Amino acid sequence: MRNILTKNENKIAEANFGSNVHIILSDKRLIIFKGNILGNSEISQPLKAITSVTISKSFLLPKFILGLMSLALSVSLIVFNYVGSRHTSSLAPIAVAMICLIFGTIICISSFKKRLIITNNARKNNICDANTLTESELYQFVKRINFTISEL
Repeated sequence: MRNILTKNENKIAEANFGSNVHIILSDKRLIIFKGNILGNSEISQPLKAITSVTISKSFLLPKFILGLMSLALSVSLIVFNYVGSRHTSSLAPIAVAMICLIFGTIICISSFKKRLIITNNARKNNICDANTLTESELYQFVKRINFTISEL
């Protein structure tokens, strides 16, 4: 990643939240890099323009149900192959069951969302999704951002 800080700007903290979110806190601004399939975006806000940084938790029920359906399909394929018939002629149903098991687990885990909400002085929110596996790091980083904002 290229150096985007100016000469008179010092880095205070830096963190990665998931594979697609990278945040840099300097003494003058907050820089967020978000990547996705379509490309990368960069949000840069001066610390003096930020009112607060909070974390929002959410649960996506339709996504969770889809993950449970995939898990149920994988379990039923495995049970049907091993219990329903004593001899299997192909490993294809087991391979499909394992793929459904992996995807179902990933979908269920990703249905729990954490969002970093940055509110500026005009009450406009910049929302950044974060990985649920980095919850404690996210809380510590938000605490550090809010402490830096309060010192200004």
